[in-house]
Amino acid sequence: MKEHAMPSTVSATEARVHFLARRLALAESYDSHYLVVAESSHAELWTLDRRLVRSVTSELPWVHWAGAPRA
Repeated sequence: MKEHAMPSTVSATEARVHFLARRLALAESYDSHYLVVAESSHAELWTLDRRLVRSVTSELPWVHWAGAPRA
């Protein structure tokens, strides 16, 4: 019996998720999912994840810190 390999299909969204995760060296995979959802919705992303904001704002200026300013 000949085995058939399952075709490997990756959607444009999945490809973008993986690209951002690698490009921005994101520690958590869900971070890139949030970024892609905001990006594809043409929305700003407001987060309390200070680490994420610091690591992406140079390339993604629509990502913002949602916390109170430091005194």
